[in-house]
Amino acid sequence: MIVDKSSVERQKYEALLAISRLVAKSDISEVLGEILRITIEAIDAYTGSIFLFERGTNLCRHFILQRDLSIEMSQIAVQQVLENGLAGWVMRHQTGDIIEDITTDSRWTTLPNDELSSKVRSALSVPLMFNEEVLGILTLVNEQPHHFNTNDLELAMAIGRQAGLVIHNAYLFESRQEQENRLAAILQNIGQPLLMLRPDFHVLLANHAAATLAEKPLESIQNVHLSKISPNSMWQALNEKLLALGEDLAKQQHTFELYSPDTAQDFSVNVSPVDYQGETVGYVIVFNDLTVMNDLNRLKTHMLRMASHDLKNPLNIAVGYVSLMQSELAEGQPIDPLWMDELLKSLIRMNHLIEELLDEERIERESRFRSADIDILELLDEVISEMKELAARKQQVLVRHFRDEYPPLQGDRSQLRQAMINYISNAIKYTPPKGQIDIEAYVEDRRFHFVVTDNGIGIPKAMQDQIFQPGYRAERDEISQIKGSGVGLSLVAEICRRHHGHVWFESEEGRGSRFGFWVPLHQPRE
Repeated sequence: MIVDKSSVERQKYEALLAISRLVAKSDISEVLGEILRITIEAIDAYTGSIFLFERGTNLCRHFILQRDLSIEMSQIAVQQVLENGLAGWVMRHQTGDIIEDITTDSRWTTLPNDELSSKVRSALSVPLMFNEEVLGILTLVNEQPHHFNTNDLELAMAIGRQAGLVIHNAYLFESRQEQENRLAAILQNIGQPLLMLRPDFHVLLANHAAATLAEKPLESIQNVHLSKISPNSMWQALNEKLLALGEDLAKQQHTFELYSPDTAQDFSVNVSPVDYQGETVGYVIVFNDLTVMNDLNRLKTHMLRMASHDLKNPLNIAVGYVSLMQSELAEGQPIDPLWMDELLKSLIRMNHLIEELLDEERIERESRFRSADIDILELLDEVISEMKELAARKQQVLVRHFRDEYPPLQGDRSQLRQAMINYISNAIKYTPPKGQIDIEAYVEDRRFHFVVTDNGIGIPKAMQDQIFQPGYRAERDEISQIKGSGVGLSLVAEICRRHHGHVWFESEEGRGSRFGFWVPLHQPRE
């Protein structure tokens, strides 16, 4: 028989090309089925089978039989063929071969009650190889003896090598998928937010805690760039931090703190590079929530500042009354008993504050946010009563703009009281003698609003950006004689942050200032 070599080459090329296209497929069963179909068509076989082994063993893990056998009979057929048949011979010798006539070759195994065996007269079998490893065996059969020739065997061997590469890739995908599934299961059981990033900072894997932190469904952050995970500016800040680390990012583990202004949370962020065969293939990021610890430390510091700041008001009142008494005594006038009463109140107040300042247990206790129902009108009356003497010393007028009744307010009473006192004492301090200070309290949109307006010296525009920063004072000549630590307004901002509220102010130099804050009537559940 004359063989057209160009036709054979074209046939071989088309079959190999068709199998190479399977490299993108990941389903093993689909890949094996397609390999068998393409090979049967290319070599003009009647039917065929594929046995696939477990990696590194001779145990059959998967088989494709183009014949109608029960599962039990299929398993028997596989076992017998691998032990005594042509496929077993090919597996042991790692090369292909042809049986020209099964009636004269002992390597062919005939199964009982198998209709196909009675039709088969010739067979061809080749190994599916990758890097000298037999991954499986492909066997073709035909009804005619001497049907297969050396060209068919050469083509089948080439297909076996190409198929080995395709199967190896499918194995890799399957293995990676299993690893990702196991890793995903581990991730979901980790309490801290955790992300796995590709080298380009796109999310490869994330756990539910990370999705909760991003306030997004888990599936919506997969394959998303780190900076695009959420509108929360923390994610952009994290992206910028990683970019700033440059080449050092891939060289070692990094730990740094990150603040989320949108959720008012502090995190310790641990970033570890993932290396594979000397190459960085991604990064693991773990978030540890430091909010409670940092809040405790911040509030402990602030409570100390509050106590020392509070000492100034009763101390100033006491000094004022002592000065009045000295003047009266110098003129031979009797001392007003009411002055003695007010002096005693101030001293008792100072003693109480000093005791609290020295009570570390109290600092620990007060540093924690304690929410309870607050009678707003009662709290306002208490604050005004405490501040009126300080205003009277400068002959200032405190004008109340209060309602007859208010709904209950949830919050930490001592902290909100402190915020109100700080606003009012600040207004008294920076308003000239005989000035007026308006104090307004109202409820709107389920928020409690507290506003203090004065006609004092105001704040220059250039100094307004930092007015709520700890320790900052808008220093200038006209206030050089006014004592202050720059603590009061920063405390108000911290207290309002703890209450999920907001601070604000308006000021015009030479005309006065208007300071306000609001907090929700009901605190959200933590």
